[in-house]
Amino acid sequence: MKSKSLFTNSLKDNFLLIFSLLSIFFIVEGCKKNSVNSGSGGGGASSVKTINSFEFSVSKNPTFLSSTITGNVGNDTIFLELDYGTIITSLIPTITYTGKRLTPNIDLPQNFNNPINYIVTAEDGSTKSYITKVVYKSNNQRVYFGSDDKNLYCLNAVTGDIIWKYLTGGSVRSTPSYSNNTIYFGSNDRYIYALEATTGLLKWRYSAPSSFGFSSPVVVNGVLYIATTGWIIAINSLTGALIWQKNYGTIPFEYVKVFGDKIFINTWNGGGVQAFSIATGDRIWANSGVGVCTANPAVYNGKLYVSGESYFYCLNPDDGSIVWRTPSIRGYDSPTIDNGKIYSGSNSNSLKSFDAVSGNQLWVFDGTIYGQFSSPIAFQNNVLTGNSDGYIYCFSNETGILKWRFATGASTSSTLRANINASNNVAFCGSQDTYFYALDVPTGTLKWRFKTDGPTYSGSSILTNDNKAFTSGISGERD
Repeated sequence: MKSKSLFTNSLKDNFLLIFSLLSIFFIVEGCKKNSVNSGSGGGGASSVKTINSFEFSVSKNPTFLSSTITGNVGNDTIFLELDYGTIITSLIPTITYTGKRLTPNIDLPQNFNNPINYIVTAEDGSTKSYITKVVYKSNNQRVYFGSDDKNLYCLNAVTGDIIWKYLTGGSVRSTPSYSNNTIYFGSNDRYIYALEATTGLLKWRYSAPSSFGFSSPVVVNGVLYIATTGWIIAINSLTGALIWQKNYGTIPFEYVKVFGDKIFINTWNGGGVQAFSIATGDRIWANSGVGVCTANPAVYNGKLYVSGESYFYCLNPDDGSIVWRTPSIRGYDSPTIDNGKIYSGSNSNSLKSFDAVSGNQLWVFDGTIYGQFSSPIAFQNNVLTGNSDGYIYCFSNETGILKWRFATGASTSSTLRANINASNNVAFCGSQDTYFYALDVPTGTLKWRFKTDGPTYSGSSILTNDNKAFTSGISGERD
């Protein structure tokens, strides 16, 4: 009996051992199968290969860092924004990724003064590369603009080096608008885009009912407003969800100006200037008496300023009634107003300054060959604008005396329409010669220029080191 008991116990032990081994085998195989199928949509090996996060922690780099540095992972670039003086010659990163393996070895220190190419290999053997890109914060001013080559560009505003570009399906003549770390713009593929400002990754896009032309978005209190041919649209700026859109036939709407509870839009077909409700898009009033208006109005001290067909107007924004008007041949630029002075071009080959209260002319510059100006901006003691003669101009804001002019490569038969922007004593402007220019404001000398593959009609948005945004507003204002 004792030997039988020993035999029985031995058999039980062997059975339990075999059962345990089989259980472990099936669990492991099941885990493998789940891992392989992740992201593959079938029974094959997974093709997923992404870097999810990237940082330099103090715990791994105590000799060089006093605080953790978190990178921004883009589509194929890891952006590292660092303070000047940060030693990056021997840092060990902490990286999370999805895939089979990552090279080079993340446990070894790297010299990040040089771009590091990280390669993620998926279970199916396919690979994806990510390049590190270091930008120092005190040198991290950025400028955003569009081009007819269908791209929206982000450049380092100090050096002119490209940070990223985003390809759309049509020319980008819309001036981009910045809000909440997001760049908004329209493309002539009829989409409104929202991109992450640091990396250029798409947040959302909205299919518009008609083409944009030069129309540019305005973001106010979390709502994006934009006009297209015959349509006015309001969109949730965070989600891209439509709030409302209104169809007004074939009226060639382009630029919008939001003030108070109204949207103001000029029209190209003699419809004058019109006001709409920001809540519903319903028309509140229309003043067709100002004639053809080819650029949008400006707002200053509760008044609306419009460049009409034969006069420059100051209107009451409540009902569109005329406060004053002064003779001025219609220009294609939108007016800008600074410290009580209006600056506006006209088709009489002149740039003029008016008093915003009385409408009295303060000065006029008549020295250009062609009459079409881009929308001027007031910057420090200067007025900056482009002209159809292919030059960028800088005037004294007090006297209208020409300080300097800079010749782009644009021909005199084309229009230097792109609106100028400026920050930190540098003026930025695109041109039909396919270059985007950065000029020293005091002297007019070239700091750098960037080549695109198409003409540039878009104005720009600038993001400064301290996260302040300046948009070359279509009314010349720097929002």
